[in-house]
Amino acid sequence: MYAPNSHTQKSSSRTLIAPRVAARTNLFFTIKLISTVAAIVLTIQPSAAPAALMTQVYDPALGTLPSAQGFEHVDIPAPGPALVVEDNVLKQDTRGHRQSGNRAGYQWFRGSLAPADLTAGLIITWDLEVVESSYDPDFVGLGGVDSRSAGYGVAAIDDLGRIITLGISAGGVFLHNDLMMLESTGSPFVAFDTTSGLHHYELTISALGASLKINDAPIVNLPLGPTGGVPAGNAFVAFGDAFDDRAAVPSESVTELAHFQYTIVPEPATLTALLAALALVTRPRRQPTRNQA
Repeated sequence: MYAPNSHTQKSSSRTLIAPRVAARTNLFFTIKLISTVAAIVLTIQPSAAPAALMTQVYDPALGTLPSAQGFEHVDIPAPGPALVVEDNVLKQDTRGHRQSGNRAGYQWFRGSLAPADLTAGLIITWDLEVVESSYDPDFVGLGGVDSRSAGYGVAAIDDLGRIITLGISAGGVFLHNDLMMLESTGSPFVAFDTTSGLHHYELTISALGASLKINDAPIVNLPLGPTGGVPAGNAFVAFGDAFDDRAAVPSESVTELAHFQYTIVPEPATLTALLAALALVTRPRRQPTRNQA
């Protein structure tokens, strides 16, 4: 899935972006409120059959691994590198944990994706500080084809075999919409210093394609690929590190994850109704005026 590079960068200190804490709190409140308002919408429009709003969250502040919060832990092969949850972050370090014999290794976490159609809408957000992460623009991928790889990645696959993969290296990011991660069909590599602190990532996927923002700034876009790009019927959202020796400099990374979540967006008609109801519920109340003598 994701892969690595020959150039790594290090960050000696962690720069927390304080507004992100408040933003996550507001987001949790908004999602909870939308779920409550859904009942109002169903009452107003009983003939509608809306898709459910589904959110899955991993919060390291709870002191547990993703596997204790509803995500499947996948080590290929097992056992993978040791995991540590401390200081409210999940720490992954794949340095020195390499595979021999031209094989890839991964340590990632995946959550189910249902309804599993990327065109219906999916929003993935996470807060991540990269300490080190490799990038290889000349990676030899599956079948010996020219590919790209990074040490950390996030991916989404639907039941129709569509895939979106985001590679995150120390010096930048890139998107792919095919399993081979062909450079010819992926997005350009966009330079960004991911080691400069804890950054907020938002990956939005819809029928229009995939769009990445970092700290609310648009970074890169890519159209969805064709159906059948990967084996169908195995839909999930995944995140984590890669390690292997197929590149000139093996894939590896050191990362600290402070938050990860994804939300399946309702179909447009339902979303419009939810937002309209939410606006009514959250509309500020006018303060009563006092009569002056």
